[in-house]
Formats: sequence, C-alpha cells, structure tokens
Amino acid sequence: MVDVHWSNNNYFIHYDGPGLEMFQVGYDPDYDMARFGQDGLGFEFDDVARKASLAALQKQIPPLIHKNDGGVEFDTLFKATYNFSPASAGIYKDALGHLILHKEIEIIGADGAQRRSAQRIKPDDRIILPKQRSLFLP
Repeated sequence: MVDVHWSNNNYFIHYDGPGLEMFQVGYDPDYDMARFGQDGLGFEFDDVARKASLAALQKQIPPLIHKNDGGVEFDTLFKATYNFSPASAGIYKDALGHLILHKEIEIIGADGAQRRSAQRIKPDDRIILPKQRSLFLP
C-alpha cells in the first residue's frame, strides 16, 4: 500500500513520523517540521518525506540488527517493521545501501555473495554486522 502512497504523493498525507516509529504520540524534536522542511500538512510522500524516511531508517535499523547476533533476513526485517513505517521496501533498501556504503552493516545472499548495492538486495539476504566496524561513524 505504501507504494501507492509514494506514487500518488499529491493525494495522501500521513500525520506521524518518517521512520519506524510512525505511531508515536507527543512531540519529538526529530520530527519537527522546521528540521525537515516539511510543511504543516504532514508527511506528504514527496521528496522531503522520502529524505526524512531515509534518514530515520538509517538511524533506526542498525540497533535492530545489533539485537540479533546472527543477523536478520531482509524480508523478516521488513515484515516485522513495515506496519510501523510509511517507508516502502525500496526506501528500506536505499537506507540499507547507505549503511553498506558506510560499513555499518553487511548483506550476505543465500549463496554467500556479499551485496554491495541496494539494488541487489533480495528477500532472503541476511543483514549482519561487519566483523570490523568503522572507527568514524557517518
């Protein structure tokens, strides 16, 4: 359904957060409209909203991976969290691609191949922590 919202961004408005905490209640400065440049109407599934979702997922996904020593399959992560996020699977993959680039995570395919870009991520690929983390965080 979120793919429909993103493709018709002038018809849908979402009134909560851009990341995995879509239904949080109360004021959070991370979602302040002055910070993200979002207007007062809400999350409009436009470029500003997409950037906000990417930024939020890049912060919120790594702690979920840290909780699972053996990593998490992409499909499992997506199915466990998509009801709490306005992000589409494509936005999740783009956020993971950013995390791969910054060596915050690694994604390994069922065949053992390491994924180096978001476009190659498949549902059964495993998201894991790298053996050596970056000294400088992005």
